[in-house]
Amino acid sequence: MRRMRRLVAVPALLLAVTLTGCEVGSDVPAPPSRSPTAASRPSTSPSPADVSSTSAPSAPADRTPEVLARIPVGGVPSDLAIAPEAGLMYVSNRGGWVTIIDIVARRRVAAIPVGSQVFGLAVDEAAGLLYAADADTPSDGRVVVVDLASRQVVDTIPVGERAWPVDVALDRDRGLLFVAASGNDTLLAVDTIGRQVVRRHSVGAIPAGVTVDARTGIAYVTGSSVTAVDTATLLVLGTAEAGGGRIAVDESAGIVLVAEEGEGTVALVDGRTLQVIDRAEVGGRGPFAAVPDPSRGLVWVTGGEGGELTILETATLETVARLDPLEATGPWFGIAAVDPLNDVVYVTAGPDVLVLERI
Repeated sequence: MRRMRRLVAVPALLLAVTLTGCEVGSDVPAPPSRSPTAASRPSTSPSPADVSSTSAPSAPADRTPEVLARIPVGGVPSDLAIAPEAGLMYVSNRGGWVTIIDIVARRRVAAIPVGSQVFGLAVDEAAGLLYAADADTPSDGRVVVVDLASRQVVDTIPVGERAWPVDVALDRDRGLLFVAASGNDTLLAVDTIGRQVVRRHSVGAIPAGVTVDARTGIAYVTGSSVTAVDTATLLVLGTAEAGGGRIAVDESAGIVLVAEEGEGTVALVDGRTLQVIDRAEVGGRGPFAAVPDPSRGLVWVTGGEGGELTILETATLETVARLDPLEATGPWFGIAAVDPLNDVVYVTAGPDVLVLERI
């Protein structure tokens, strides 16, 4: 039986903050460093059984990605959300703020205090909004809504008693925000116009990650297993025997990638049949994240053996390259995000965000 763990909060003094954007500097708090763990319809996509036919050729074996830049953000970064049109990236932090990074200049430009224990992020550039999961475990937790232009908190969405949300994912077409609530083991669907919960589903112990496949209209959330929900009807479609950490979807291949945190494995799940196709052993106390790069046919995995970054070929799950934290002068790798527009990959390493060569 897969071992599951409840999110445990460290008691902290709650300080009143002014909910406005501020320049990053010595006034930004720096909480003690902790692990990067989060608590931590019929398909029209190509058949996952033929992933190799839809993936681009992989990078040469044993090629180590070059570290191009290091951007200090402080504290314990917990998620990354890119706004490509604005050329910005938002970095959530367990200390309660979101750092804004100029991804062209590769520097931090501001920080926004948004809550108590900020985890998952989802950015909606068309609406000009950022959604942040604030676990705030001394209370019930909430989803915080930030205006991108003013860089101010404009609303908060209550998500239930002892919900403690840790991740969020948008279905922009349907105006829904899906929320993984680790405190009460539920997946919540939030109407982004009315800003209220419209559906709840129990999804098993300690959901840690949620993602949406826009092509098929399915939301996937990890708990004691992976639960699939139709975003049109909000009905449960079924479950897959994988879970335990963050989750991502490779829409071009029709597959779901699950970082089975604490098990040292990445599960490759058929997004249509919900069958586990294969697993990759990466070792370590993670993995913490498994992020696809569809056009390269690769998966970037953090938290492998020795805290390393592992790059896998999606079609075979064979290791293409590795990067040791010591080589990157970072204590461990936490969360990753692929940026095809700027041809780089961002990875958190301790209190910093690294900009890596996209191989």
